[in-house]
Order: sequence, then structure tokens, then C-alpha cells
Amino acid sequence: MGVAIAGNQTLAFRNTANTDHFKKYKLVLTNLEVPLELRYAFNPENTNKSWKIALGFKAGVLMSAYTKGKTLENAAGQVTNQYIEKQSSKQFFNGGRIVGTARVSYGWIG
Repeated sequence: MGVAIAGNQTLAFRNTANTDHFKKYKLVLTNLEVPLELRYAFNPENTNKSWKIALGFKAGVLMSAYTKGKTLENAAGQVTNQYIEKQSSKQFFNGGRIVGTARVSYGWIG
């Protein structure tokens, strides 16, 4: 079973219940983002009793991506090796991202 990603590349998802596997597994993505937001208050003299809106976007770039596995176990759930494995690759992740933001609030809430 695989997932097609941009052409002939496939990313296989295997069932590891009956094989050696890590007890804990984590994916870490590090992004650098720059936000831009425009704010408007309907009553700027008294913002504690006023409606406010904000529109903007965040542009970012992926700095690093890695997976981390801890404590290798066998199929029976017994610990076979106590170590940490890290693999670093940005191959299957988008390098950049742009996200729109919108906020509406009243008074001191938001």
C-alpha cells in the first residue's frame, strides 16, 4: 500500500504490530514564519467596549524536519534495545507555506 506523491515516488505505510517497532515515535517540523496583520477597532477611543477585527497572513519556510524513535520493542512488547534513533529529511514535506488569518472580537475578549 502506498501514497503517490509528485510522480513515481511512493511513501509506504506498513503495519508494525507483528514486527520490531519503537515504543515512542515523534515527528518534529521547524518552521520560520513572518506574520503580517492589519487591525481595526470600531471605537478606538474605548477599545474595551468596541468591536475589533483583524485580517492578515503568515508566510513561512520549513527549516528542518526529523523523526525520532525511542525504545525498540519486539512484537510481544518487550524491550529489545534502549536507544534513540533520529532521521532527518525534508523530502516529503512542503518547503514553504502561506496561511491567511482572521479575528473578530469584542471588548477585552480577544
